[in-house]
Amino acid sequence: MAMPLEMAMLLTKTVWFALSGWILTCLSIADEIAGSLRNREVGPVHVLQELRMSYVRNLYQFDMKKL
Repeated sequence: MAMPLEMAMLLTKTVWFALSGWILTCLSIADEIAGSLRNREVGPVHVLQELRMSYVRNLYQFDMKKL
């Protein structure tokens, strides 16, 4: 069964919107980490700890949004 062209285009735009948001977020975080490491504001250990805590916070916020 074929999908109408309008539906395929809407699905494509929705997926692209979601992926572009993730890509932009990842690039922004990488830029901040690289800048901090370059300026020696933090060391590699601090970055790993912060990423771990950021991941946990995001999981908690995601679970709260589902409720």
